[in-house]
Amino acid sequence: AGASVYDAALEAFCADEDFWQRWQVVGCGRPAEDMAGKPMTIQVVVDMSGISLMTAPREWTPGPGSQPASSSRGAQALPPDTLVSLSLMSLQDARDILAEQRMRTGRTDPSCLWLEDALRTKDGGARPSTVRAKQKVRKAGGAATSATGVARLSREMEAELFLLDGK
Repeated sequence: AGASVYDAALEAFCADEDFWQRWQVVGCGRPAEDMAGKPMTIQVVVDMSGISLMTAPREWTPGPGSQPASSSRGAQALPPDTLVSLSLMSLQDARDILAEQRMRTGRTDPSCLWLEDALRTKDGGARPSTVRAKQKVRKAGGAATSATGVARLSREMEAELFLLDGK
């Protein structure tokens, strides 16, 4: 399928409010892999509370009202026999994918930004920042806020700096 037909299919799928409500669609996006020689596929995240992923449809055809009146991207109108494959994932699977990416690389892969946006919309929050390493917490034989604890930490830090400068 050509890119413009795919763009029209994606735009029409995004506009199909009846389908989104019935199957509790949270978001959709392009597959990460190359689409050349493959059937048109749209990745879809669904909120599985109350329905089984096994009962959700794996294909979508545009119905009346699913095609926008005017295409914002200039995509062509879909042929009436258009059949689009749906690659479904649950909300939890989407969260797991993003968490694994952030843990491994510290950021979200650009091909999955649509997924991050869908979860942010669902959860009503801001885009998460990059993962930061946890700070090492030191205990100074009790509360570090006491005067002796602070002095002890200061001496330890000075000693570490001296050792680093000496190398």
